Amino acid sequence: MELKPYLSVVVGARNDDHGGDFLSRFQLFLNTLHSHFQGSDLSVEVVIVEWNPPIDRPPLRDALDWPQTSRSFSVKIVTFPPKLHDELSGGSSLSFHQMIAKNVGIRRATGRFVLATNADILFSSALANFLRHKSLDAGSIFRANRHDIPAEPPDQLSLGDFMAYCEKETFRRHMAVGTISASDPVAQEWLLSLRRSILSLTLFSKSWPVSYPLFGLLGSLFQLNVNGSTSSTWARYQHAIARADRYAKFYRLCGLAHTNACGDFTLMAKEDWETVGGYPEWPNHPMHMDGILCYAALFKGIRERTLPPSHCVYHMEHGGPTGFQNYGEAAYWENSDQSGTRRLTDDDYLEIVEDLFRGREAVPLAGENWGLADYELDEQRIGS
Repeated sequence: MELKPYLSVVVGARNDDHGGDFLSRFQLFLNTLHSHFQGSDLSVEVVIVEWNPPIDRPPLRDALDWPQTSRSFSVKIVTFPPKLHDELSGGSSLSFHQMIAKNVGIRRATGRFVLATNADILFSSALANFLRHKSLDAGSIFRANRHDIPAEPPDQLSLGDFMAYCEKETFRRHMAVGTISASDPVAQEWLLSLRRSILSLTLFSKSWPVSYPLFGLLGSLFQLNVNGSTSSTWARYQHAIARADRYAKFYRLCGLAHTNACGDFTLMAKEDWETVGGYPEWPNHPMHMDGILCYAALFKGIRERTLPPSHCVYHMEHGGPTGFQNYGEAAYWENSDQSGTRRLTDDDYLEIVEDLFRGREAVPLAGENWGLADYELDEQRIGS
């Protein structure tokens, strides 16, 4: 038996019904994780950072049915209380700081390798099998594609039948080169191949490639942007062309990291998390902060390893502030801005990553006490 876990799985959460029926999704996350690894040689530690728990709801310890814990499958809850949240937020309207919560868990994880993920994520069988083989290595940042499934998957199936359901019901796929609908696999795979070719031209061409505006047109016609946007095809095309030159310059300078849905699966050795210093610790909307982490790792010499398509994670669809449907709607961001929620725009994100590439940090990402290492927080182990 290993003296410390091989893998720590870190999530941040609070019992606030985030996205609707949050506890049911969280329960399914725990149950599936336990089913994948119970009885295996892989020792897993689940680290849950309960951030700013609502005073009018039970704590997660009392709100969930916990799977059987053992020396090879343990669960630890780290609580970040409301008083400290208020002090840290600096007037932010957000009640949950996802990336700071993950840093808190990563810093306090004891595993040799640490996976930052979310409580609405399920591992595919191929991914779980890969992890059970314990073939991870330091110096790598492991990324997995995300497949979206319906909001309320069945919870009474065997593990094998449930995994088959997830694959069959996948309706959206997030990969390094883009997000596609799963409704017409042949057409979407063809379009994906075309996008790979165009991005290759973008990365290696010395001049602005003629093919990039063609991609803007094709992406509009085939609705490559599958986030439910109600924008017209022409408006999407105009937007694609307006952004093409900016992103072409960015990719040529910084490379193309797999940042698509990266907040749902980012895995590194604990020592590599310490080298990078975790996610930016800004009390902002979490969008783009996970992407900054991925590029920061690459710029520290940590190589990206994207797992095969079968080694995906499944994401249970939901609404709320971090729901995928919201990200493409201008009205959502306008309402968010009016509420006082701070966020990084696309241009902010690109400029921050470019500064990191050039060895500059215009704004400190976290600091030596990242993960709020200087805070004494309550830690409880389930089953102890």
